[in-house]
Amino acid sequence: MSGTDPALDPELGVPGRRANRGGPYLMLIPLALSVAAVWWIRHPSLSLVPTRPPARADPDATHDVLGGETQLGGATLAFWLAPSEPDAGRQAFQAKALRSRYGLSEGESWRLRLEWRPLEGAKTAGEPASLDVGRLSIVDSSGTALAPIRLGRDLDPLATLLAPPTSPLVVGTSLDLFLWGRAPLPGARLAGLSDGSSNGEAALEVGLTSRPLRQGDLVGPMASLDAAAPGSSSKSGGKTAAPGASNPAGQGTNEARY
Repeated sequence: MSGTDPALDPELGVPGRRANRGGPYLMLIPLALSVAAVWWIRHPSLSLVPTRPPARADPDATHDVLGGETQLGGATLAFWLAPSEPDAGRQAFQAKALRSRYGLSEGESWRLRLEWRPLEGAKTAGEPASLDVGRLSIVDSSGTALAPIRLGRDLDPLATLLAPPTSPLVVGTSLDLFLWGRAPLPGARLAGLSDGSSNGEAALEVGLTSRPLRQGDLVGPMASLDAAAPGSSSKSGGKTAAPGASNPAGQGTNEARY
């Protein structure tokens, strides 16, 4: 035969035989991918791929919260503290996500709701008392358990939402403050309370007591973009029940009162 016959030419024949050998094995690749997809669907927790958070628990179930009240600035400051998510599965999911995104220390997020109620029939002269909530923390026998979340990311909307508000809380309004850290030990106290007056330089500490609260009243959105109610004196920028959003005290929080 001629030396140019492809069956005998080493430069033309050998590559052709190698390609023929690989053909049948290429058909196994789609099968392997299909098996992997089925395994991932049946075992999402082992796939190391983030999944959706657990579903919320029954809103009519009760959940223990910590809270109290004290007289401050000629008014009653009521507060309660609980994990951001009362459901343990959702709380763990949220804590893991925040630690991963922002490099936070070991801990979880907690929500501190503050409601500064004026005394019935009380009349204030001059500017109302104000409270710098960025100074608040939860302390116990082991030190500071929870403190405001400060991420220093002005252009990150979630970081801005979690950060303490820049404007103080005033009498007649309420807000939620997000804290980060560990669960408080028995005998924990709310520290850093001061109405900003000249005789309030020595910050107060108020003990926290436990009480049950309906889970549906405990859970709420971090923020809402609903417009402020007509006639409301609150300048919240359209955010309600969120850090920096001062709402008229007593609206929607009756079940959480102490």
